[in-house]
Amino acid sequence: MLIIERHCNLFVSAQGRAARLSDKGGSVHTGSSISMTAHRRRLEKAKGRLVTHDEVFEETHMKKLKDETKMTWVDSRAETTHDTFKRSLEEFIQNQPINDQGRPIQPPQEETVDMWIKAVGGVHKGIV
Repeated sequence: MLIIERHCNLFVSAQGRAARLSDKGGSVHTGSSISMTAHRRRLEKAKGRLVTHDEVFEETHMKKLKDETKMTWVDSRAETTHDTFKRSLEEFIQNQPINDQGRPIQPPQEETVDMWIKAVGGVHKGIV
């Protein structure tokens, strides 16, 4: 049994090493093995409202510095992805007419999801 466990650990280690060395890079986040859906539910419960894709992304891709006062991105790709989405959202909102309260019309949910999918690089193996 020990030989099988060692072989599995070596395989997982080699798989992780290959992911980190790829052009796209490994997936770095602070959410451990908890699914994004579970993170979304927890965040919605804590905030008492529906949360956006970028809020969940911030929650799972930012970490506190040792002094506990500042947050930082876990890697530059996460920051770039978030900035790309925010820029797309801002451009969309700036091109919208003003509503009765004097605010720009917000994009529909489907449009926001499309912007998010483009920002993260599309769907890969059925996952965004």
